[in-house]
Amino acid sequence: MTQVEVLELAWQDLWEARDWYESQLSGLGDEFLMEVRRVIGHVAEAPRQFPWHRKPMRRAMTNRFPYGIFFCEHDERLYVLAVLHLHRSPRTPGRRLRAFKKTLRK
Repeated sequence: MTQVEVLELAWQDLWEARDWYESQLSGLGDEFLMEVRRVIGHVAEAPRQFPWHRKPMRRAMTNRFPYGIFFCEHDERLYVLAVLHLHRSPRTPGRRLRAFKKTLRK
């Protein structure tokens, strides 16, 4: 299984979504977190099974919630760049990817 690192902005995405779902129905936020954890587990097991979003970034979809988990591989590790609602700005994953590439150059 490949090691996965969730970047800070992706954590923020995750907790904002969790809080929103929890505000809609008690316990739903935790169900959202479990679903994301399950999908990230699949990503860690076989990352190349997921389609390209924009090379070198791939996207894994949650089943129950309309969210995509955007990630890329680097040096045999997986980096989760964003956990986004599918109706959010389509430019956000690209901006996250560009920022991640800049951090790799430092």
